Amino acid sequence: MTDFNSGLTWVRDDEIYSLASSVARQGYRVYSMTTAGGSGRAAFFNAVRAALPLDPPVVSSNSLDALSDSLWGGIHSTDDQKIAIIWEDSLRFFEDSPEEFKDACSVLAEVAESLADETFAVGRPKQVRVFVSRE
Repeated sequence: MTDFNSGLTWVRDDEIYSLASSVARQGYRVYSMTTAGGSGRAAFFNAVRAALPLDPPVVSSNSLDALSDSLWGGIHSTDDQKIAIIWEDSLRFFEDSPEEFKDACSVLAEVAESLADETFAVGRPKQVRVFVSRE
């Protein structure tokens, strides 16, 4: 597997576990999140809170903007320069809540892309890859 640019990538379920090993060998800090068969906004917020660095913490599940800001701050404050976020079991979430799945993926992609921007990241860009299983 080659090195990755920041952003979101769709992967098959049967590739997700080997992917985690591959990106770790390339020097990525790997965060795995799971919605545990749940769907909807609350399941996504709970998955992010359980697995990813947040700064400041997000208590409610109401605002995707607040979650995005918190996730950006949490990742930006880490010492890691290369981060991989792996959403292991997103298929059921997608099937049960397609619009909320789209919103969730947009948050993850936007955070990854903005953290890669030298200007937006105030001279401390991060390479953030988000892998989402869809098949």
